[in-house]
Parts: sequence; C-alpha cells; structure tokens
Amino acid sequence: MGKNVSGKVKKSKIIFRIVMLFGFALIIVSICTLIWWHFSINKKAENLKEYVSMISSVMPEKQNMVIEEKSDNSMPVFSAKGKDFIGLLDFVANGKTFPVCADYDDIEAYPCRKKGSIYDASIIIGATDFGGQIDFVESIFVSDKITFT
Repeated sequence: MGKNVSGKVKKSKIIFRIVMLFGFALIIVSICTLIWWHFSINKKAENLKEYVSMISSVMPEKQNMVIEEKSDNSMPVFSAKGKDFIGLLDFVANGKTFPVCADYDDIEAYPCRKKGSIYDASIIIGATDFGGQIDFVESIFVSDKITFT
C-alpha cells in the first residue's frame, strides 16, 4: 500500500510542475504581447505624424468660404505613400491631429476616414480607436472644438 501512495505523490508533483511551467509560459507570452502591442501603437503614431506633416505641406491655405455646387461630387484628395487623404481632423483640446483617409480599407493604420462628399452635404467623418491611436476618446466633450481642414 505504501508504493501506491508514493506513486500518486510523484504523479501529482509532476503534474504540479507541468502546470507551473505552463503558467509561467502564459505569463511570458502575455508580457511579450503587451510589449509588441505598445511598440505597434508607437509605430502607428509615428506614421500618422508623418502623414499629417506630408498632407500639411501640400494643403492650400485655410479659408472660410461657401462651398460651390459641382456636378461631380467627388472630393479632391492628397496622395501620400500610395494612400489618398481628404484632409486633417484636429482635436484642439487634446492637441492631436489625424489624417482623414479617403477610403475604409485599412482601419488599423488610419483611424479617421470619410464617406460621402462635402459637395452634396453627405460627408461623414468617422474615427476609431482600434489601434490605440485615439486613446483620449473618453475625454472628448460636446463643447470641445474639433476642426476639419
């Protein structure tokens, strides 16, 4: 009877060690994933700053004017690194500026995008915090000034 109990104790120690190793492996994987996610957010923020800079350099001077009627409702775009942008969305209170992508295909790289056109009053500019770029979204109030250029 002593042999049987000794064998069970050895099995339980082996199982305990396997579970502990598995737990440590999960912790290490979680830490690596967190580091990668943080690095990815920083890289995307750098890319957005580069796009904002490129778009700002080619945009005409800001003007207050009445939008003219056009037969073609397509909006002019600025191309940067093979992507089309229609302008910049500026969150004044937070000091953040984002390029507004002309299409909806890459939601992670470009958090702001448009649908519709300003010429027929159907424009909708949407933004998402999918990639962590707009992590201040909870601090935006109705009274905050947000401009589109």
